[in-house]
Amino acid sequence: MESEKIRSATSLKCPACGGRICYAPDEGKLCCESCTSAFSVDEFVNLEKEWQPSAQQDWEELKGPEINKTDVSVYNCPGCGAGIMTDAVSGTVKCPYCGSDLVLDDKFEERGMPKGIIPFKQTREYARMTMRCLAAQKAGIPEKKIKESWLQGMQGVYMPYWIFDCGVTTVGVFSGKERKVTCGEPGVKIINETEYNITRIGTSRVDGILARASDIFKETSVRKLYPFNMGEMVDFNPAFISGYKVILQELTPEKEKDIVQAEVDRHLLGNNLRNMVLKESRYDSVTPLFTFSKVKSASYSYCLLPMWISRFQYKGLEYTFAMNGQTGEAMIQQPPGVAEQWRVDNMGEVQVKPKIWLNRLIFAACLTAAAMIVKVVINPGFLGWVIALVVFVIAIAVFCVKEGRIQLEHMREGTSLYDDDPEGLFEGPSVSALGTPGSITVEVAHDEKRRTRKFKNDNLMLDQKLYQ
Repeated sequence: MESEKIRSATSLKCPACGGRICYAPDEGKLCCESCTSAFSVDEFVNLEKEWQPSAQQDWEELKGPEINKTDVSVYNCPGCGAGIMTDAVSGTVKCPYCGSDLVLDDKFEERGMPKGIIPFKQTREYARMTMRCLAAQKAGIPEKKIKESWLQGMQGVYMPYWIFDCGVTTVGVFSGKERKVTCGEPGVKIINETEYNITRIGTSRVDGILARASDIFKETSVRKLYPFNMGEMVDFNPAFISGYKVILQELTPEKEKDIVQAEVDRHLLGNNLRNMVLKESRYDSVTPLFTFSKVKSASYSYCLLPMWISRFQYKGLEYTFAMNGQTGEAMIQQPPGVAEQWRVDNMGEVQVKPKIWLNRLIFAACLTAAAMIVKVVINPGFLGWVIALVVFVIAIAVFCVKEGRIQLEHMREGTSLYDDDPEGLFEGPSVSALGTPGSITVEVAHDEKRRTRKFKNDNLMLDQKLYQ
């Protein structure tokens, strides 16, 4: 507790009238709410202290800074002089008395300066419009039930992310095939296909792997909002965060090690190593048998990424809307059990669609008529009754299967909810937080010949017989 110490904060005000200014994503400038003046971000000076990357550390012994999330501080508002109490993870605060937006400079100096920041590109109005569409079309909330207070509660938040630069060792075992074609008898080609066991061990450096530095959202939730275009990251400037809430780091880097390792294992260096082997001229095809990547060392820093967030309650249950403030990717998180109930309710709506039922009834009636024709005209005896019954059963089965598929497609389009999404999250793009891999330096290269197969091809058939 540091509530006894009164700290000072910085308030960004309009140079023309002294009013409240806020960064406007659509204009890329700071705009005054009182006199409508606009100012370039370059007119406001950065904090004097620059960010410093951490030293390269052994991955197994990676240790980040200690973070005290229970610390409470009191700041003196430069606008009205009131004392404002803040928690340990807030980098900005709004004065409840005069409405001034305060930047808590010392928080950034204590925690370390961000490596950079991605400014907001999507406006608050666009976020509200997106939330209205998702709530009505995806979460099943009637549009007339969407309250204006939910939309007014939309808040722009800069979330902290760790950026890892890693040294990685990758092991790959592949099956490679080499083909040689020679001419034998006239019109006959002889193909010698040789298979190899290929082993490669290489090292590389991967920069820019993202991992959470705050646990406000679960990892599975924030993935719905990926990717961020890290090429648009700029140097940190307090002007960008004026009018927005800033969350500082509350998760230490070592707590996200599993996420970083999983990204490297699942998507990154195994494919690069395979492509390197494939480029070797002797191989016509390369199939991976086993790949394994291990992070050996890493350095880290952190950045601030933009999100629009709104929380609201409907029928006593809490929903959370979040949108990528740069790209506009959005998701809505709803309470457990709501998704399943939405599916059940929606199936009832599908069944009363007259056009779908009319088409299926016509189809079934045609098959039933065909069955009766078989019974009366073709074979009026006992065999005709059996054929008619079989055709009738087929008609009912086809009718039920097709109607079930229509319901399933409509249900998925209407909810975007799947059984493998137990948290009730709406699926976003399947994108990971990959960094940028550098070139792989191969330290061990070994090829072992397995077998040679010989084929004869006369352009009519391929003899698959294996020759010793």
